[in-house]
Amino acid sequence: MIRFKNLSLSYGKNTILKEISSHIPKGEFTCILGRNGSGKSSLLRAVMGLIPYTGEILLGGVPANQLSARVRAQQIAYLPQSYPVPNIDVHSLIAHGRFPHTGISHRLSASDEKLVLEAAQETGVTHLLERMLPSLSGGERQRAYLAMITAQNADTILLDEPASSLDISYQAETLLLLSRLHKRGKTVAMVAHDLPQAFTYATHIILIDGGTIRSEGSPSEIWNHPAIREAFGAGLLPAQSSDSFYKYHLIR
Repeated sequence: MIRFKNLSLSYGKNTILKEISSHIPKGEFTCILGRNGSGKSSLLRAVMGLIPYTGEILLGGVPANQLSARVRAQQIAYLPQSYPVPNIDVHSLIAHGRFPHTGISHRLSASDEKLVLEAAQETGVTHLLERMLPSLSGGERQRAYLAMITAQNADTILLDEPASSLDISYQAETLLLLSRLHKRGKTVAMVAHDLPQAFTYATHIILIDGGTIRSEGSPSEIWNHPAIREAFGAGLLPAQSSDSFYKYHLIR
């Protein structure tokens, strides 16, 4: 479990988050929602120790700032919204996911290599293992990075809008992969903008607006909360058909 206690984030004189206290529940698929600039991405970056904050972040009951970057990476796999595109092949990229576990040499054992290949198969990039990363399409590159964090095999996975810039087919593939990982016992937390996607796949929702948490709970508990319409200018309506692609639809 990741817990926040009186957590505040600021950029210069601008306060982004104001003493929020909440948690990302262990074993749940959490979607963190909010408008642009609401602090969603900054929250994930603070968890990973990438930006300063006041208050407390606890990882499994331990203050996050007491953990080394390597120990944190053993516990949490993190995929930011944007990432570098080094001139390496896909196999090498996925292998980076094992580095928190390999020691200084970064030499992969047979079991590490097995996890790399399993992650490639899981994400559908086995046929791309020898391709150089810059030569891939945006969707293929995103799947390669998803393979990397899958190979990391951390108990918790944090992602910053992993499907936002993808074609609809790649969006569906990404969300289905995350759903499978969640069903296998991983804790998944994802920053998102798409309300129907979030309320369809998540089991826990955190809505941030105005620097505070405005609503929190399961999709069935908060889909009609007035804070959603206040934040997004739109609401949700449960799908009438059980075989609908989305469980909730956007309404204006």
